[in-house]
Amino acid sequence: GVIVNTIYCGDKMQGIREHWNLAGECGNGSFTNINQDAREEDIPTPYDSLLFSYNEKLNGTYISYGYAGASYKTKQAQMDVANSSMSKSAGLKRIKTKSNGAVYNNAQWDLVDADINGDFNFAKLEKKTLPDSLKNKSKGELAKYVEEKSKERSAVQKEIATLNTQRDNYIAAEKAKNATNKNNAATLETEVEKIIKSQAKR
Repeated sequence: GVIVNTIYCGDKMQGIREHWNLAGECGNGSFTNINQDAREEDIPTPYDSLLFSYNEKLNGTYISYGYAGASYKTKQAQMDVANSSMSKSAGLKRIKTKSNGAVYNNAQWDLVDADINGDFNFAKLEKKTLPDSLKNKSKGELAKYVEEKSKERSAVQKEIATLNTQRDNYIAAEKAKNATNKNNAATLETEVEKIIKSQAKR
């Protein structure tokens, strides 16, 4: 029941000479090739700058706690920059992931995620590990503040999800316009998407 697909990085005929096509055939899958140096074009959309702006708002809802909390929060911002410096698309994909609470959860250092079910024990929290603005808050005040940030995060995540849907639709429309362009090089992403769609139908 395992399907094997092979994608050769280089000339298609060279891939056949090296028998990459046979692995695909034996594995009830497919064989294709790509230019390993080709990059998929970042298609700019009207939603990109808004998404980066909402990511800043999303980051503002994280409340670090614990001895490594502040370090993790710093790393979160650093990873945003690292992904965006690779490409705008990579940065936006990270934002999309971060907006999904079921996938992106930081309960080990973020109070909002830790209290997602409303059962975090604030009495056991070491206040000296909190941000300075929260160290003098009572247990009740802290719980209320976390609840407010949780609501704020949910609202921001919904906005990001809506913008991502609009962005995906925009990109799909642009790709459809360019589908007849012979200069469109096959990339790993386009070929994997093509293979999966074909095999899902089967």
